[in-house]
Amino acid sequence: MKSAKLKLVPSQARHGTSSSVRSLPTATPHGGLPALPFYPDATLVRCAGGTGLALHWRDYRPTLNSTNEPLYWLNQLGALRLTRATVLPYVRFFLSQVRGTTGCFDLVEPDDPINWLPAINAGHKEQVRNHLQPMRYHGIDAGRHLVSATVIYSNYAIAALYRADIRIAPRAMQVPDAEAETPHAMCKGQLQICNEELLVDDLGIVIPQPPAC
Repeated sequence: MKSAKLKLVPSQARHGTSSSVRSLPTATPHGGLPALPFYPDATLVRCAGGTGLALHWRDYRPTLNSTNEPLYWLNQLGALRLTRATVLPYVRFFLSQVRGTTGCFDLVEPDDPINWLPAINAGHKEQVRNHLQPMRYHGIDAGRHLVSATVIYSNYAIAALYRADIRIAPRAMQVPDAEAETPHAMCKGQLQICNEELLVDDLGIVIPQPPAC
């Protein structure tokens, strides 16, 4: 799946200070929003006007802007608590919030709703549903948490369904790179999607492109 892989990596230029992530001037309390067990001391809030979400942690208030930067930034500061109990919720939340400029991955499990195009017939929907699997935790592998899942990859024009492994770094670390001679760096909480297996090559759904930030 070389052509479809979305590179989920932190920005090296925007990790240093609180000014590196857009902050929220005003926000409303988190009524109706879920608690985040992997950010136990943070509060998820709606932006003023209800147009987006932000995380409040200590004196930091980064908005969630469809990039991975706010999450990796909080992780680096120490907000993230990754355990066997919190890895799966973290992956769900991360993939629901991060949208690349050229494509994105969406987690999809058996009971999740799917936004089908009107022309898609019941037989195709059943075929897709038969492939869906719940996300599973497989412990620590090569120093990282290992999860398997069914994911949708979309380039915002077409979408395909894959079975994939997801590795999550529990801390900043160097990991082997099968495509390079030297290891590459992963920051705490960084996701690596690998071992993709194509299941359905045209799902018949459209995932909207994120708004410009």
